[in-house]
Amino acid sequence: MGIYVDDIINFSASDTVDKTFEQLLSSLGQVDFMGQVSLFLGTEFTWTHHSDGNLIVILTQQSFTETLIDSLNIQSNHISHFFTPYKSGQCIDSVKHKDMSLKDRDELRLKYQSLIGSLNWLSITTRLDLSTVVSLLVQHQGNPSPSHYEAALYATKYLANTETMGISFSSSHCSVLQLFLHFPIENLILSMADVNWGPQDASISSSKQDLPYFVSQSMSAFYIDLLGPLHWMSIREKVTAASLAEAKIYATDECIKVLLDLVQIMEFFDL
Repeated sequence: MGIYVDDIINFSASDTVDKTFEQLLSSLGQVDFMGQVSLFLGTEFTWTHHSDGNLIVILTQQSFTETLIDSLNIQSNHISHFFTPYKSGQCIDSVKHKDMSLKDRDELRLKYQSLIGSLNWLSITTRLDLSTVVSLLVQHQGNPSPSHYEAALYATKYLANTETMGISFSSSHCSVLQLFLHFPIENLILSMADVNWGPQDASISSSKQDLPYFVSQSMSAFYIDLLGPLHWMSIREKVTAASLAEAKIYATDECIKVLLDLVQIMEFFDL
């Protein structure tokens, strides 16, 4: 069961449990039960029941994405070449800050923070492909430059090209993921971690003694799959790793923390 203010979403493998839950909840106050979920907190659910008994659900945020695109007046005929959320060769860490009046700076900051908030909501809900670029952009919210805003717009134009994309869960093992990894997945839970060592700006040597604060840390990411994308994260590490091996240890450590949390939750529910 998931609760957000006065919106509730619940799942059960048993119809009897569902009916009992509805009866008990109704006894506490007025509740509207709307049947199988198709829309919840701006996320669209598409269900497919297969004849072999397997169930697939696809989660997308197309309506939210379209609203964001319309608010920025992005025309679909101008975005056909935006195939990735990050423009190759344009490192966000190397963007130069521009001298601006206080009024212009404040206006840009508010506009930038609003856009980054929308992109961040998508990246943590259904669009894990935005995780890295949002992680880089969000670190400049306090003092963005026009080029930072352009990079955020680039990611939004990529969304306009891929607004129907999302995540999916299946009651059977994911053959596509197995094919990508070139080996069968024996356990239900699969976790993967990786790292991009050192400064993301290639013009900054990772061997320098005086590395710029904040941009010298590696980018690490991990992905946890449980019949679908269960948890993911792409973040800049908190310390500057002296080697690729050290950076990978940090990335693996972050992944393991989440796995331990997941194990404790499953043990609590006796799963």
